[in-house]
Amino acid sequence: MVRTVRHFELVKDYNEVIKNVEQFHRDLVSGAYMVGKLAQFKEWFYLPELDTFGPSKYIGYNDMNSIFYNYGHRTPTQKKQGSSRLNGGVSTNRLRKWFREIDKKDPLYNKMNSKLNSLFSPYGKIPNKALQIYVPFEINFTEFKSKNYEEDEMSDLTSKDNDVRFAFDILLEEIEGTVELINQDGADAFKKNDYELATKIADQAKQVAIFRDKVKALNEQWSALYVEVFGEPIDSDKQRIYSNKLQRGLRTPESEYCVPILKSLSEIGGTGHIKDVLNMVYEKMRGMLNEYDHQPITSSPDTPRWYNAAQWCRYAMIKDGFLKSDSPHGVWEISDKGLQKLKGSCN
Repeated sequence: MVRTVRHFELVKDYNEVIKNVEQFHRDLVSGAYMVGKLAQFKEWFYLPELDTFGPSKYIGYNDMNSIFYNYGHRTPTQKKQGSSRLNGGVSTNRLRKWFREIDKKDPLYNKMNSKLNSLFSPYGKIPNKALQIYVPFEINFTEFKSKNYEEDEMSDLTSKDNDVRFAFDILLEEIEGTVELINQDGADAFKKNDYELATKIADQAKQVAIFRDKVKALNEQWSALYVEVFGEPIDSDKQRIYSNKLQRGLRTPESEYCVPILKSLSEIGGTGHIKDVLNMVYEKMRGMLNEYDHQPITSSPDTPRWYNAAQWCRYAMIKDGFLKSDSPHGVWEISDKGLQKLKGSCN
């Protein structure tokens, strides 16, 4: 059996560069591999269409992704077949067809450097000391300001708010993953008829869940503090660091799942199996969920973030009395209070 070997080919047009930058940020959000490479990249290219950057060695090769990048130094088979290795200098030369390097004395350099640092900061990284920044030929400092690419004071504040909320999302997800692991241990103990251990593990899971609620409350307090200090509510349209085609972090809030869950249960008679309910919820929220919501959570590669968030919303709804707490395992059931909530939301 002959295996197909990937050959690394340079990008041929600007649209391929845009596609690669989008993929780079998807890889950045979904895995630690590209995060670990951030500070190693020296040459960064700014794309105004996405209002973000991509590194030369990644975005200069066609149809790139983190897997192919990881094998960029070629296997023996690739060498025999004449496949070229990834080369940052070669890719930069190709990208110079559409971009120019900014001199560090250029006023635009400081703005671009600030934007790049904003990209690095959520990951605890800083740019390489040998940093070089490139922009499309048509962009200069004056046009950068006139086309509103320059962030005003409130945009900077919004970016900082995004960083804080993104950090809360990461923390909440890690805690949720811990709860899932504890619950799995409890389920294993129950199957082995070790009820004493199963009960102990259930209590541990409950304590971690309580801690998660405290973190969630801190997140909500941050939102309120932001309004109090800066005098305006956080615009949901500004909660994405990347505009239009690219959305980083910040999963759809749990609270958004509440009404779709209530509506789904109401439509099937008030009670339903978890999978049936969540399938209906997904159809109702399909247009609202973003790319980040569809990516898998770290603790369970087969579980998308939205599925996990919906189940945590169900946990909160039980606490609020919108769902019954004594339903059979795997079954969700709306309460009278939940029906009143649904009726009020539809008026």
